[in-house]
Amino acid sequence: MKGIVVPRINKSIEKLLLKSQILVDNFVGNELIQSRMSTFNITLEKVNAFQSDVNDARGVYYRQIGKYSERSVASNEFKQQWRKARKIHANDIKLSRSALRQFPNDAELLGVNDAREKNLSEWLGQSRRFYETAQAHPEIVEKLAAYGLDQTRLTAGLQEVMNTEAAYSKYHDQRGASLQATQDRDQLVDAIARERQKILTVAEVALQDKPELLEQLGR
Repeated sequence: MKGIVVPRINKSIEKLLLKSQILVDNFVGNELIQSRMSTFNITLEKVNAFQSDVNDARGVYYRQIGKYSERSVASNEFKQQWRKARKIHANDIKLSRSALRQFPNDAELLGVNDAREKNLSEWLGQSRRFYETAQAHPEIVEKLAAYGLDQTRLTAGLQEVMNTEAAYSKYHDQRGASLQATQDRDQLVDAIARERQKILTVAEVALQDKPELLEQLGR
């Protein structure tokens, strides 16, 4: 069963997006604020442009959450697949050691007595070598089949190795996509944070005698 993936919510970004939207809504809805702020070159047009940036940032933020979730799913799928493949391979190695006990040259050719690699890339190479080499030698397959390790099982074992490679490749791709999405998010979020602060800085001067209006902008 696949684990439940919890989206990575960023509370500080959620708060920034909310406060930015409050600023826009109350600026657009209050002509006095617009009048006061326009004398400092913070116009309705500029705030509407800021709204567009906030919308873009919100969209990229949600996209980043989605990409992170996809990465987590791919990571879980890879771990589960590798665990499954290792168990199958370990059993196949156990059977092959018994089947080839009297055939040391064959055992050496397949590497059945070698310690099993723990690093992924090395494990993949070692496992591929076992299955592909065995299948390339019908006389070895015949010996292995006496212990239930026939051609069908060897093919299935190799497929699990290939599935592991594919699952890791998918995870690697999703990891790259999530990192790029995070970078894109951070750039837009930083930009609207700076713009919001600029508007509020001007508002502190333009509305200094109207603290209630300043408060409406989410100071």
